[in-house]
Amino acid sequence: SATIHEFQGLGVRSVVHVPFGYCPDAHRAATDVEESSAAGDVFFAGGCDADRIPFFEALVAAGLRPLLFGGYWERCPSLRPYHHGFIPVSEMAVMHARTPVSVCLVRRANRDEHVMRTFEAAAMGACLVMEDSREHRRLFGPDGESVVYFSDPSTLVAACQRVLADVGFRQRLRISARQKVLGAPNSYGDRLDQMLATASDT
Repeated sequence: SATIHEFQGLGVRSVVHVPFGYCPDAHRAATDVEESSAAGDVFFAGGCDADRIPFFEALVAAGLRPLLFGGYWERCPSLRPYHHGFIPVSEMAVMHARTPVSVCLVRRANRDEHVMRTFEAAAMGACLVMEDSREHRRLFGPDGESVVYFSDPSTLVAACQRVLADVGFRQRLRISARQKVLGAPNSYGDRLDQMLATASDT
């Protein structure tokens, strides 16, 4: 969404922002999976961008155990012990269900205020601690309604500690965030309909 004005400045007459979404077949909540912190406290799936490292180093310094999946985490010595390779979509719902907290960071390199995991993780029933942004608040509402927000490494630690301390709160967040995403036209089929409708109007 950050590039809309740039396209308009280049003379593009009609620019429409189409958010990410979720696939109802691929991003289903896991059933019959018990939450457990035996393996780790916090789940994150995504690449090791340089600006993401301080967030997870702060969690480790606070005594929390992140489960990191994605590319290049092995290149960061302080976080290498917490890297577990890559995870297929087919196994992600189980991780979201089993791990008490799932972290959602925006991708600063893309200059957007949400990412694919914004919709996918919520659709899979994750208990989300989410980077604060206008788009995230537009989707999930105020802090504590469906997700808990953070804005920097220290507030990420505080948010995770807050959520980890209350299993009932975690369950409410899981249900509410999933309802927010599934209860509105957020599937990739809905996104296609939006694009086709926009194309037919231009």
